[in-house]
Amino acid sequence: MRSRIRYAHLHDINNEPSFRVYEMIVLFFAIFGICFLIGFNVDIPQTVQTVSMSAKETIYKVFNIQSVNHYAEIYFNKAASEFLNCSAFFNNSKDSIDVYVNRGRLRIYPDDPKDLAMDCDSMHSRIHGDISNFSQLKRSVAFVRNIYNSYELQEIFISTNYHPNQTFCHVLDKKSSEDFKRKMRKLDDCFDNILVLDKELDFDSKGHDQDRGHFLCLEAILNRNWNHALLLQNYDLVVKSNEELSEISEILNISSAVELEDPNPGRFDKWADWTGLKLFKNETGIPDEILHTKLFIRKSLNEPIMQLFNSKWYYGVDEMLVHTLYANKLGLKGQMIANCTKSKREFTRFTDWNVFGGNGFDRKCKSKWKRHGICIMGIEYLDFLANSNSLTANKVMADVDMGTPICMHEFLLGKLDRKPTFNHEFVRQYPQVRELAQIANRTFNPANFKSLNACFFAQKGWDVEVYEYRKDIRTMKHVQGRSINLALSQRGKSALEAVGLKEYIVSQGVPMYSRLVHNKDGKTFSRQPYGQPGEHIVSINRRHLNEVMITQAEKCPNVKFFFEHKVKGIDYEKKELIVQNPEPSEFLVHADLIIACDGAYSAVRRSLMTIPRFNFSQEYIEHGYVELNIMANNNNDFALEANVFHLWPRGHFTLIALANKDKTFTVTIFAPFSEFEKHMSNTNDVLKFFEENFPDAYQLLGKDHIVDTFNRVKPQPLVSIKCAPHHFFDNLLLMGDAAHAMVPFYGQGMNCGFEDCLVFSEILEKCGDRIPDAIETYTKCRVKDAHTINDLAMYNYEELKDLVNHSSYKLRKKFDLFMNKLFPNSWIPLYSMVTFTRTPYSEVVEKRKRQDRILSCVFNSLSCAALAAMAVAVYKNRANF
Repeated sequence: MRSRIRYAHLHDINNEPSFRVYEMIVLFFAIFGICFLIGFNVDIPQTVQTVSMSAKETIYKVFNIQSVNHYAEIYFNKAASEFLNCSAFFNNSKDSIDVYVNRGRLRIYPDDPKDLAMDCDSMHSRIHGDISNFSQLKRSVAFVRNIYNSYELQEIFISTNYHPNQTFCHVLDKKSSEDFKRKMRKLDDCFDNILVLDKELDFDSKGHDQDRGHFLCLEAILNRNWNHALLLQNYDLVVKSNEELSEISEILNISSAVELEDPNPGRFDKWADWTGLKLFKNETGIPDEILHTKLFIRKSLNEPIMQLFNSKWYYGVDEMLVHTLYANKLGLKGQMIANCTKSKREFTRFTDWNVFGGNGFDRKCKSKWKRHGICIMGIEYLDFLANSNSLTANKVMADVDMGTPICMHEFLLGKLDRKPTFNHEFVRQYPQVRELAQIANRTFNPANFKSLNACFFAQKGWDVEVYEYRKDIRTMKHVQGRSINLALSQRGKSALEAVGLKEYIVSQGVPMYSRLVHNKDGKTFSRQPYGQPGEHIVSINRRHLNEVMITQAEKCPNVKFFFEHKVKGIDYEKKELIVQNPEPSEFLVHADLIIACDGAYSAVRRSLMTIPRFNFSQEYIEHGYVELNIMANNNNDFALEANVFHLWPRGHFTLIALANKDKTFTVTIFAPFSEFEKHMSNTNDVLKFFEENFPDAYQLLGKDHIVDTFNRVKPQPLVSIKCAPHHFFDNLLLMGDAAHAMVPFYGQGMNCGFEDCLVFSEILEKCGDRIPDAIETYTKCRVKDAHTINDLAMYNYEELKDLVNHSSYKLRKKFDLFMNKLFPNSWIPLYSMVTFTRTPYSEVVEKRKRQDRILSCVFNSLSCAALAAMAVAVYKNRANF
């Protein structure tokens, strides 16, 4: 009974009945009983009147140690908010929750709004005044929300995910109060990235016009910079930070995330004929199951889909979108294949359904309150939401518990002890994400291979067309994808020299002559030369190299680039390339020769997977990586020695640093994903990990940079791919990562790709430009080499993270260099053959095996000779034994 009474003083929810009849009867008798006892001066036990002793202690601690947060200070006085202990709520502290709930929660009623200052300076101060620096987001999100009341709630929603690069769009209900409308439109006046549309709609409790409102907003923001849109309602709470949403958007790539179920039969006729909505201007040929079927969904949309629906009235009713948006039979970009839409549970929105009974009090809800069959999210849900994979939760209400959005605001902005975490694998396991991640050209596909090939063929007088999925990176401020520096060695230099670019490219990098191995004490190190004096590799910025290659290729009059053109696959029968332009529409490209350099997740290679006898293997290693930076020192000079490859090997993980031309260092930590989770998942752990294992690097990186990086960035995976053959039909060739993606530990990914271009150019010349003969010859000589360097790259990680510290490794290294000095043409160390020659990779390994056999024979011979000498010595001195 007591648990019911403590909630009973809450106002009615939107003027709807708060209690069922029997609950009203029970409440009446409870109040009557209390009045009766008081009237007759009956002593009530202290334990009934007051909270327990443990609760008293909790109140005392909260009152003395809690710093009242930003939004509690704005909307409530200290006395009202002193029991809002967000950290305790997120740790599911029952005492703290009971104290807060029994004190009546924090509430704001729609008919009694706060008297807030509505000038632009005050609004900016409330929404982002306590954020000094905004983190860099990889991808931007649009928050599209239909609204009708609770201005203070809407303001907190915006503040929680506010970022100058995010977009916020709102559609007002016609029935909203004039005060609410005035305040929301003031937001539009004061913020460039907050929109409140002029058009108002008539939302109702059944959800009518919800989709229409979302589409109006999406149409209004279509030309703004966003990658995914969260479609929200008035009471939807976003439970992921901007950084998490950015990561999720990157994983989704161009796919959308939805849950699909049958409609709620209590709200709609599931057999209704929806053709009257005229969802398509031309419905000729649209399958009946699409025209007549509606599906219940929770939505996150991507910009490419909306591009198709710009300036068109396609909308449904009751929080639904039509099946056609999520079926690929109509060819919509980024949509799921049909068998992916059947069983996966949503992760875009969490809803705690409790459909039986009326609105108001309900003991089955954690908060004891519900509305329209949905439990209202009180602070009791915070711990669950922090662990949830959902992006949003429905619903929170200001007149039930304003503490929930306030605490979520503090949590997502990193102001509490507990920090947001997200299970990336939960997103990746969705069927549509797995499918589309392979179909879509990834943003880190190396355009430099395409550009280098364009230079080779332009020199031969061929007309060349380059189709690139990304925008022109020379016009972009930030480019997504890896930034691990490239190590340019002889194979890459030879390819660049063939097109006259070697000298310029090399001049843009920093030469590295040896490895500098940092010991764990942070004070001592050892130096391991790469080769003979003067032999070196060049550290070069990945993006700068891409930009130079595109610019040089464009200088050729017979080369044409098509940016934002997505290659979707190959038409087998016509042997033509299927390309999608930005509009988007598809077209076929005929060419005498098609070279697919579209990266590790090659759409062209994927379209070939059904061809018999095409072998393919893919392996994600257990290690991931995170990138950091060491800035120039106070003298604007390198903080570390520049002309070496810095290495901190620590067994099963390692740290590396490569110099840049601008005096900075690109630093990368490689470690098992389990190591990241165990030792680098929170601020204290990651600082302790770096200080213990890399004390000298720790000082140069700085605490703030390490913490900021690990709060924003999650470890990225590394993949190794092999396939055979590399040629198909009589005009198609796979090159670069599309043919042989490799882990980065030998620094040969780019060098091998550049050498692909050079090798094919040489073969083509020998074949007299006969393309069918050339591509077949290329496969015969290149597949084995590609597989070999893939294996060497995997092996070299063992060397980098551990073997470099072993005495046997150091001794062999010195022996190889000594032998190389004596016999420079016949004894070349493994690393030198890979890095400083153009010896085919497969021959490199054979030569290394031959060296090992020679060493083994010499060692065995010396051992036998030593044993024989000992035996003779023992025999001669047998009388002394």
